[in-house]
Amino acid sequence: MSLLIVLSDEEKLAYDYPPILTAEERSLCFTVTPEVDKKISQLHTATNKVGFFLQYGYFKICNRFFITNRFRQEDIEYVVKILGISTEEINISKYKQKVPMRHQKMILQLMAYKPFDSSTIEFLTSELQHYINRLVEPKKIFYAFLRMLQDKRIALPTYHQLADLITKHYLKYEENLLQAIESNITKQQQKKLIKLLDANKSHGPGKLNKLKTINQSLQPKSIKESIETFLQVKELFDAALPLINKLNLTPEGCIYYATWVTKAKLSQLKQFPSQNKLFVNITAFCQHQYYIRQDVFIDILLKSVQSIKNKINTHLNKFDKLSRKERRNAIKHITKKNRNYQELVEQISGITRLNVLTNKGKIEFINDLIESHNQPITNEEEAQEKIFKKSLDNIINDHE
Repeated sequence: MSLLIVLSDEEKLAYDYPPILTAEERSLCFTVTPEVDKKISQLHTATNKVGFFLQYGYFKICNRFFITNRFRQEDIEYVVKILGISTEEINISKYKQKVPMRHQKMILQLMAYKPFDSSTIEFLTSELQHYINRLVEPKKIFYAFLRMLQDKRIALPTYHQLADLITKHYLKYEENLLQAIESNITKQQQKKLIKLLDANKSHGPGKLNKLKTINQSLQPKSIKESIETFLQVKELFDAALPLINKLNLTPEGCIYYATWVTKAKLSQLKQFPSQNKLFVNITAFCQHQYYIRQDVFIDILLKSVQSIKNKINTHLNKFDKLSRKERRNAIKHITKKNRNYQELVEQISGITRLNVLTNKGKIEFINDLIESHNQPITNEEEAQEKIFKKSLDNIINDHE
């Protein structure tokens, strides 16, 4: 079984080899505490003392152990100096077999950490199913597990151990999907799903490629075309529904396979080594199309309603501006009329006080004033009067 590509080659090297330490980091890692000094004093050979202290320092900073032949020379020299051991006494190549393993157990006890053992694998396996059902990227699972183990103070495994666990369960998950297709797909379903891959140059890009693009235009013609396309998708969805139920993909899993189909070329799909795997992808694509197009329709509906509301508000605002203008003119008109009547009253009052006129003369003078004031209005002025009256009535109604 070949491993999934969980980390890049560069990332694998960075994980499986001790880090390159700065002088400050090295002094922090390889500090001889009383507890550590006690453990080292119990060891018999200089090589074992140096090997133990190197493993301790690396674990202190990385929470994991490394293969002894990957210990860095500069760290070996530093530890030898700290422990006051002669370089000639050291032969790290002899630090192997059961001794490093025994020392690792001592370090775990010293650091209050648990080993990465079968119980840890069992725990990660239960967590793994949750990630795999959502088809989370293996790299993200890898680093999520590292954080999980650090939180639980469990020694981190090698890259191969974790990558092997992730790969094994990813392949098992995929195998279950393929088995679900193999056991449940009918000839009629196969025919319908395969037909999606048909493409003829004289008849456009093919049915599958047409479904990949979703038109979100608010134009009535476009909406009508989208509904027609959705009915085709619904027909596919209804045909594939028994398979969809058997696959039981999570929303994230459905999107994962559907996205792959959307990005893939027809030639890639036709060259799938496993037809059952092809059916998994296309079934997920049909399922996703059925759901996403309904979401798009709701979005179109909301946008259409909002568009109509905006047009109505614009119209009302425009009407309101016109209405306000008419009301201002009506108020000006009535104000002007009031002033004219007030002037007439003042003129009549002045005439009554004139001593040079007889009563008959005053009456004639007043009649002339009233006649001049009550000149007949034109049709245009009459129409304008009606508009002003209506505007004033609206003002009264608004305040009642």
